[in-house]
Amino acid sequence: MLNRMFLSSMFRGRNILFLTIWFIIVKILLIGNLSVAGYSFDSMGMFMYLTGLLGYVGLVVGTMYTDEFKEEFVKTEKLRNIRRLNIKCIRLYTENRRFMTQNAQRKVRKVLLDKNDIIANYEKTKDDFVRDNILEKTLNLIYSYIKLVRDYSIRNKELDSIDINTIKERISMNNRRKNFETNDNTKENLNKIIEMDQRLIERIKDEKIEIDSLKSKLEYMESTIGMLKHHTLTTFNDSEVTDQLDEVINEASALETVLDSRRKNKMRAKF
Repeated sequence: MLNRMFLSSMFRGRNILFLTIWFIIVKILLIGNLSVAGYSFDSMGMFMYLTGLLGYVGLVVGTMYTDEFKEEFVKTEKLRNIRRLNIKCIRLYTENRRFMTQNAQRKVRKVLLDKNDIIANYEKTKDDFVRDNILEKTLNLIYSYIKLVRDYSIRNKELDSIDINTIKERISMNNRRKNFETNDNTKENLNKIIEMDQRLIERIKDEKIEIDSLKSKLEYMESTIGMLKHHTLTTFNDSEVTDQLDEVINEASALETVLDSRRKNKMRAKF
C-alpha cells in the first residue's frame, strides 16, 4: 500500500512540474556556464541536481500525508480494485463454464449481465464512497457465487452418476449370501461389505441434502444480486444493503471453505 502511495505521489502533477522546472533552470545555468562564489557551474551542476532531487522527494513524501491526496488515493484504489474484481469474475466464469450445466451457465450469464448493469449505474455516482464500497462487496459476492456454482455443478454431476439402486441390490445380494454362508470368516467379510455400502448410501443421501441446501443458497445469492441491481436505480438505505451484503458474503465464504476442504481431502484420498 505504501509503495503504491509513494509511486502515485511521485507522478502527481505539481511534483513532476517542480522537478521539471528545477532541471530546466539548472540546465540553463549550465549552458550559460555561470559561476557562483568562484565555482564554475560545471562543478556545481551535480550539487544542484541532487538538491532538486531531494526537494522533489520531500514534496513527494509531504504530498503522501495530505488529506486531499489520501482521499484521492483511496478512491483510485477502490476503482482499481473494482476493475480487478470485474475481470476476475469474467475470467473465473470463462475458465470454469465447461464444468457447469447449460442451466447453470444460463444463470451465471444472467448474474454477469446484472453485474454489468450494476457497474454502469454506479458509474453515475462513482464519487460516492459508500456506494463504491457496496459495488466492491457486490463483485466479491458475484465471484463467490460463480465459484459455488462451479462446485455445485461438479458435485451434483458426481452424485447423479452414482446409482443408489445398484448399491442397494448389492446389499440385498450380500445379505442373501450371508444367510447361506457357513464359513464365519466369509460371513464377517460380508458384514463389513454390507456396512460399508450402507454407510455409502447414508453419505450420498447426506450430500444430496447438502447439495439441495447449496442450491437454495445460490438462488438466494441470485435474488440478492438482482436486488442490488434494482438498488442502483433507487434510494434504498445504503447501510441496510451493506449489512445484508456482509451477511451473504460471510455465508458464501464459509461454504467455499467447506467445499475447498472436502475437495482437498478427496484429492489426498486419491493419492
